[in-house]
Amino acid sequence: MNMVQSMMIAKGIPKIFWPEAINWAVHLFNRCPTIVVQNKTPEEAWSGEKPFVGYFRVFGCVADVNDRSWNWGEGFTSSIQSELDWHASESNAEMDDDQEEKEIMEDIDDSYDEVVEQEEAHGQQHSRRQYNKLYWMRDYVTGFKKKGEEGKVYKLKRALCRLKQAPRAWYSRIERYFLSHGFEKCEYEPTLFTKMDKKSIMIASLYVDDLIYTGNNGELMMKLKKSMKIEFARTDMGKMKYFLNLEATQKVDGIFVCQKKYMTDLLKGFGMSNSKLVHNPIVLATKLSKDKDRKGVDKTLYKQMVGSLMYATTTRPDIMYSVSQVSHFVENPKELRFAAIKRIIHCLKGTCEFGLFYQRNGGNDLIGYTDNDYANNVEDRKSTSGYVFRLSEATISWSSKKQPVVSLSTTEAEFIAISASSCQAVWLRRILEAVGRNQTSPRVIYCDNSSAIKLSKNPTMHGISKHIDVRFHFLRDLTRNETIVLQHCNSQEQVADVMTKPLKLEDFI
Repeated sequence: MNMVQSMMIAKGIPKIFWPEAINWAVHLFNRCPTIVVQNKTPEEAWSGEKPFVGYFRVFGCVADVNDRSWNWGEGFTSSIQSELDWHASESNAEMDDDQEEKEIMEDIDDSYDEVVEQEEAHGQQHSRRQYNKLYWMRDYVTGFKKKGEEGKVYKLKRALCRLKQAPRAWYSRIERYFLSHGFEKCEYEPTLFTKMDKKSIMIASLYVDDLIYTGNNGELMMKLKKSMKIEFARTDMGKMKYFLNLEATQKVDGIFVCQKKYMTDLLKGFGMSNSKLVHNPIVLATKLSKDKDRKGVDKTLYKQMVGSLMYATTTRPDIMYSVSQVSHFVENPKELRFAAIKRIIHCLKGTCEFGLFYQRNGGNDLIGYTDNDYANNVEDRKSTSGYVFRLSEATISWSSKKQPVVSLSTTEAEFIAISASSCQAVWLRRILEAVGRNQTSPRVIYCDNSSAIKLSKNPTMHGISKHIDVRFHFLRDLTRNETIVLQHCNSQEQVADVMTKPLKLEDFI
């Protein structure tokens, strides 16, 4: 039935042709591969002959039906344009609907244009009505062809907007510009460019064709602005206030970043502006599952909600775990998960103005927290890893993710979680060094599992750990080289708890 609905909606077919659409869908299914019959279509299995599909057309495409009531002489053909064709079940003829006269016609010698745009078709239909629906038949021009070189195509010497290679071409151009003006490209983040000398620094960050830059030398920044204005057709938006749905408020003591407008539009877009307010995004001890017995919900709407909330986590780490949990069921959403995702949106209603504050002249110490929730997924019994990294008391990186393997113990699950956070710590350290924030001491990561800390420091392959994938033992090299230092913390002080499990309201706040 999904196929029938798709065909009718795509071409705007009237509902009176519902039976014909069903017949055509069944006709197609019987001539398509299926897992029920190996290496054959159902039609071939029934008749013993491979089906012919040369007469297949797009359901609802524009058709030109021969009109035999007119005699134009030899070499000429008259036709009437119609829409909505389908294959007749007992013949090789095609069925057509003349929308002007509301007649059903059957003809063998129809011609079709399956790619004509709807607006173009309607315009042609209107003009032909003025000529008694008659016109000279001719082929549509399919494009430029040179005799003997039909297989060749043009190679563009410059990228055109919206083509697949356009973003790459644009990046190559602006990369050349920055490098020619003394900037260095960050080895670990290709969209980050820096220019430093003894006293001044400039940093530029690129997202496709949107660019933000900062620095501590106003004169150099003004020169860069003038140079870019000459080189590129650009619009100077002034001091950053709004960038990719992020609202930045620059104060004397720091910068506050939130998504108030985005979240307000999100509530309005899903018709939940007047919904009731809740104080936490997920109920304590909630365990979401596939729940096959419950009624399904609109899959498209569910995916839209998940995608919108995923972007909201850019400035809201407090909803990261909740959004991660509901995103596991985008292919088969049920009522219970739909209620869970609506609760997250309810939570945003009263907290749209919440965000992150980055203090001016803060410290230089990068500190991480990592945690896991052992076997919390009731479907496959995999654990959830989470981490939070803070710089100058401000959260700069966070994650909540289901582990790729099933762990046999809490120690193993915690070991895998620490490995993931350690990789992020290495990357963050290199980014900070690229922008002039050199890290002289090892990065500290806090963990509330003493056994996992001991396992990361002990090179002996114990029976409880010898089966762990070698990629997770990357952690041991980092601790041995003192790139990172693991320290134990109490569960009450574990900041990453919010990334791995539902919390009590007082703990969440």
